[in-house]
Amino acid sequence: MKSVQVRLPTRDLSHGLIAMRDWLDRRGVETSAFSYNCDRGGAEVVVHLSFKLEQEAVAFAEELGGAIVGSSSSPMGA
Repeated sequence: MKSVQVRLPTRDLSHGLIAMRDWLDRRGVETSAFSYNCDRGGAEVVVHLSFKLEQEAVAFAEELGGAIVGSSSSPMGA
């Protein structure tokens, strides 16, 4: 799996999340994981999404201003 990190200013959080959801829905892409946390004293929200397919992660990061933060794998049958 490939993970993408997107940093959103807190003041624009709703617009950023809507743009992400719209991108995923228009392409029929489902993430395998989603998490977020605050950074910079609450001025930013850092969103992490994991994708099953590398090309989906790369396209998402390129179009939404995110960064590929690495790959993770989960054991089969776990």
